[in-house]
Amino acid sequence: MRDGLRALRTRRRVQRLRHLDWVDALYRAYVVGISSIAALMTLAFIVGDTAAGRHTVDAVRDHGPEVVGILVALAVALGLRSGSHGGPLAFEAADVQNVLLAPVDRGIVVRSAAYRQLRGVLSMGVVAGAIVGVVAAPRLGGAHPETVSWLLTGVAFGVALALAAWGSALVAGVFRLGQLAALGIGSALVLWSGLDVVFNVSTSPPTWLGHV
Repeated sequence: MRDGLRALRTRRRVQRLRHLDWVDALYRAYVVGISSIAALMTLAFIVGDTAAGRHTVDAVRDHGPEVVGILVALAVALGLRSGSHGGPLAFEAADVQNVLLAPVDRGIVVRSAAYRQLRGVLSMGVVAGAIVGVVAAPRLGGAHPETVSWLLTGVAFGVALALAAWGSALVAGVFRLGQLAALGIGSALVLWSGLDVVFNVSTSPPTWLGHV
């Protein structure tokens, strides 16, 4: 069954490549590349490469995890919202008509789509985390920052954040979580992380991730 599904996906991929407008594809790649470079330059300009003062470093160490925890909670809340709307997996019309409606094990089809999407999720987490780590190293790492350590830490956090948001969407979708329930759980998680900021404690899971 897996070989048959793989053959179907390969055939559809070949058909898409035959009808692909390469000029349009190159233009899109050009726009994405320019936008990415502009975003990196803007981030580097805002952050700068001057080492932060001792007071700033202490403030980041003391309150940074709680603030980052709110960002994590927001990402999870958005993931829950996506799952309550039917995401994050989206199947092509050919998969719905020829595979999901056929007498085959749907688990294989769904897991295959999830594995393919997981690669993209991990890639986004690695790239975003690496950028943040490299940009933050000269700013918060002192006179001789260990860039490799900041890079690896940023990658670890980026992957964990991406998996948290994506995983919450999958869980919400699997359990068919209603929109009101997703909103309530997400809001409660954000509020919990906000209380960590107010009382300078680390009680919520997003804050624990923020300590990375």
